[in-house]
Amino acid sequence: MSQVLKITLGVVLGGLVLIVGCSALLVAGDETVDDPTVNEPSGSEPSEPSEPEPDEPDGPQTASVGDTLTLEGFEGLTMDVTLTELDRGLEVDQDFDTGSYVGVRLTLTNTGEVAYDDSPSNGAALVTQDDQQLSSTILFEDADCSGAEAARIAPGDTRKVCVVFEREEGQELRLFQFALDSGFAEQTGEWTLE
Repeated sequence: MSQVLKITLGVVLGGLVLIVGCSALLVAGDETVDDPTVNEPSGSEPSEPSEPEPDEPDGPQTASVGDTLTLEGFEGLTMDVTLTELDRGLEVDQDFDTGSYVGVRLTLTNTGEVAYDDSPSNGAALVTQDDQQLSSTILFEDADCSGAEAARIAPGDTRKVCVVFEREEGQELRLFQFALDSGFAEQTGEWTLE
């Protein structure tokens, strides 16, 4: 057998061995092993499985009207939020009045390290007894309930705002929800309204 033929045959056989070996590793890598000692070095005790990290923070903080919750947002934003009053019969003189209005009065105190510059009404929602979620609305007249469209609150400072919601006549309210960062913060506060 010539030297060139021997080298060519060796390269082809070596390539086949490499392909078969890689294929075996790929197939073995897809198998699930239930025995926890398989990957343990010999002579060592199997390790205890670690507790999985929670993907989400604990459920929402809950309170009643008059209570204060401390909520966290992004980048060091922390706010003490108090639902001070629920005005179920907010009187509004709108030409297109289709329902009744509710005013949710909040006291926001910035206890964090960064300024709050947001629209509190964006992070607010009312939930009815039949589990419908109501979004806030903007009034087109000067009303007793306002200030939730935009607020700038420096660390250590406080604002009193009122968020307006429109509801159908007879809809009973169950819950008020509020989250910082226009409602995108991971932590939500909930106040029961019953």
